[in-house]
Amino acid sequence: MEMNTWEILSGEQIHTRILNKEWRNLPYNIIFELYLDPIGLGHDDYITLFLNWQIEHIAYNSLSYYLVLDKNLLRPETDIDILIDSEQPAAIKIHDLDQSYIFYLIKMLLKSSELSVSKLSRQFVRNVAEQLLLSVMINRITKEPETKLNPVNRYSLLAFDFVDRVKACFQKHKSVHYYAKKLGVTEKTLSKATQATLKITPKELIQKTLTEKAMTLLEHTDKSVKEISYELGIKETNNFSTFFKKMTNITPLEYRNLKRQLPTLLKKGSQDSQ
Repeated sequence: MEMNTWEILSGEQIHTRILNKEWRNLPYNIIFELYLDPIGLGHDDYITLFLNWQIEHIAYNSLSYYLVLDKNLLRPETDIDILIDSEQPAAIKIHDLDQSYIFYLIKMLLKSSELSVSKLSRQFVRNVAEQLLLSVMINRITKEPETKLNPVNRYSLLAFDFVDRVKACFQKHKSVHYYAKKLGVTEKTLSKATQATLKITPKELIQKTLTEKAMTLLEHTDKSVKEISYELGIKETNNFSTFFKKMTNITPLEYRNLKRQLPTLLKKGSQDSQ
């Protein structure tokens, strides 16, 4: 059987693959993280492009989808500087996205994944990947006309090391000071690194990680809000509920009900449009 040159995977599938160590013989060297704001407000949507990055080193998000592909899938005439100039690892993140467009792409990629070895499917994914690469280039050139896309630098390495530590320790440690001390840098340096690389402050990243874990537990378990609060290291349930509403504009129970009603609503919307 011919080896696939691309796949579309959820964060949980990435997690499973990493645990099972199934990546070694796969040719993927371009990875797009497609993240949609789960509340549907759209202000947190982003795409992250990872080039020449080992998948097990990515701080994967269980709420994201990942398009992983072989660089050779692209057309030879694809003239994109970042693909040509460097074989070093690089990670580039862009915001200000059209949520409906990304949602459409995810749906189409999921459909195409059923035919991932077909010629037509390859052509579709090639076009999507090239559009996404061009979008990344245009976004960066528009916002930073004087800045070239450089490989991962000290700030990038520091920022992604911070992300890994937060994901491992956020239940116990929620202060920026703790992580800065463990990384051997000042809070100011850590803040510069995360804002330069991830466009987010260290405190915001800790809060975002906490919120996303809470969302996952609310959606995929039947644990009570009190149990989830305790698991996340927040002793007072009221404090957790207040924090969650501040981050999402709805309460934990409202979020759980919304996510469990969503498949029915999407199905109904699809039927109504036919």
